[in-house]
Amino acid sequence: EVDKPPSFGIVSGAVSDQQTEYPIPETTITHLDQTVTTDELGRYVLRQIPYGKNLLLSIQSIDYQSLELKFDLDQDYLPLNISLIRANDVEQEVNDYLTSLSNLVAGMKEVDKIESHFALGYIVSDDVVTQFGVGTGVIPADFAEVRPTFKKLFEVYDRLLFQFHDVKIQVDYARQASAVLSLDVISERGRRRKRQEIQVKAKIDFQKENGVWQAYFLRLFEVNINL
Repeated sequence: EVDKPPSFGIVSGAVSDQQTEYPIPETTITHLDQTVTTDELGRYVLRQIPYGKNLLLSIQSIDYQSLELKFDLDQDYLPLNISLIRANDVEQEVNDYLTSLSNLVAGMKEVDKIESHFALGYIVSDDVVTQFGVGTGVIPADFAEVRPTFKKLFEVYDRLLFQFHDVKIQVDYARQASAVLSLDVISERGRRRKRQEIQVKAKIDFQKENGVWQAYFLRLFEVNINL
């Protein structure tokens, strides 16, 4: 009797956040000596998996609980979607980001640390309201403008405050979120402490790289200036 040659199949699907069902990129999935990484849409493909029972996938993604998933394979193609449980508190981390930025602005000196709060690809919307906000000189237009914007503000004003409030955070997955918020920019200058207040309503998109949250996109919905 001739032994039947082993059969092989493909296992593929998508990895998503259990709470939001948003795809999770850069997740590693390992079966024996084969490891693949999910793409931007959370998709993965494992090929040449030998048929068998109680086969094991090991799934790991930063800021998620690791998962070991058993499955049986006796077909050419097995669709297998995976959901992961977050290991971090995204809302708290984004609020901590805003508090940190607010404290740094109030300190009026650590421009390097302020710059590190913005992603290299940071940019603002090109709509009229946002561009007007940029024109006030308190909103950097892109990453290259972060350092000069804050250096100039710290030279011009004797006191500067960024006060964030009414913050509503929407989480995509453990390393991506956005916040709709109100920001009061309060400045004082000169011996008479001439005061100016700019109130904006904005949406900021955040991403977490190497454990650090950064803003990568900003859009303003409303800008009010009170002299």
